[in-house]
Amino acid sequence: MAWFLRAIEQADGGWACSHGLSVLDLHDDLPEALAHLHKIAEAMRPVELVVHWRDGAVNNLGPA
Repeated sequence: MAWFLRAIEQADGGWACSHGLSVLDLHDDLPEALAHLHKIAEAMRPVELVVHWRDGAVNNLGPA
């Protein structure tokens, strides 16, 4: 079973890193958020990364 880590676009244009309902932290841009999620994923394998855009689009980036 894979865990899902998410980068969620915020109203102010920033990004929240989340696992389940828990927001782990906030970042100014998507690459920064994804880099952080990759670090978290190292200890949780297997992990899939998912990006949630404000417009409702969802991108599954696959395994971290």
